[in-house]
Amino acid sequence: MAHINSIEELKLWQTNRDASIMEGVVAATIASHSDSHHDASDLSPRAMKLIGPGHVGVCTDCDEPTFNIRDQKSGRTAPVCRGCINTVRRQSLGHGQYTAEICMSCEIITDSLGLISGVIHRTKPYEDETQPDGAIRPGIGPLIRAQRIDVTDDILSVLP
Repeated sequence: MAHINSIEELKLWQTNRDASIMEGVVAATIASHSDSHHDASDLSPRAMKLIGPGHVGVCTDCDEPTFNIRDQKSGRTAPVCRGCINTVRRQSLGHGQYTAEICMSCEIITDSLGLISGVIHRTKPYEDETQPDGAIRPGIGPLIRAQRIDVTDDILSVLP
């Protein structure tokens, strides 16, 4: 159990956690594929477009369905398995877009094919915020100063 003592420490924790999760996701995807085209550079974040309505085969390494994907950077279209598509898409779901808030929990959204289509971030402002209706949205700063924010097993929690 480790108390978070400052907003800066909390930001660093989230940045490091995002990087650690992505390293693990990419490593697991590479480990489950023996094909030479599955390496870290193939799994780097990039825009990909699904071509066609459904799967076109099954990956011989991981038994996941494959889909025709157009790599928006290279312009190439090729069958790619669901695990690799989701690994590439997962890397864009970090928390770098938040400057005044911390994400307390995330829910990854998938479509009917099992492909990642988005994420819902449940955020909390760093400091109390006054809403347009005058209501106060409590921030995490006062909880940090009261030593009520804790990280256990890489899970952020608010202590009573």
